[in-house]
Amino acid sequence: MKKLLGLILFLTISVVLFFMWWNRLPPFDGHPPPVERDFASIESTDDTVTITGMAHYALHASQTWPAGLLREEQTLWFFPLMPPGEGQSKRVTVMVGALNEPERGIDLEDLTITGWVRPPRARIGVDLERAFRDIGYMFEDDYILIEQLP
Repeated sequence: MKKLLGLILFLTISVVLFFMWWNRLPPFDGHPPPVERDFASIESTDDTVTITGMAHYALHASQTWPAGLLREEQTLWFFPLMPPGEGQSKRVTVMVGALNEPERGIDLEDLTITGWVRPPRARIGVDLERAFRDIGYMFEDDYILIEQLP
């Protein structure tokens, strides 16, 4: 019985630590220095990157996560980031989760952003993706989410 209790305790602690690491909660909230990437070289295995592109603000979409364990409430604003000079493109390979709302009245903007690469499903739900598809965007199967660093 003691062995079973010890195993359950070990597994519980392991799952909690993995959750904290995955969501960058303290003490795992450090990020390595950003690496400058372009659209041709960015990969889902990158950690912290700086990338320059053309932001499309066609849809002012945001999502808010309530305060939680060691974390304040957080709102992210989502928009596609296209390769520089491709203002008419609708094929999404990079989505950005920005900390600040894009200025209203601006549809396109050259933007350099520093953030950490995350799987899109970590922040972008099916409804949000569908809203972008409804206005004409097409998502690559392996598109990347860059969540802006504070």
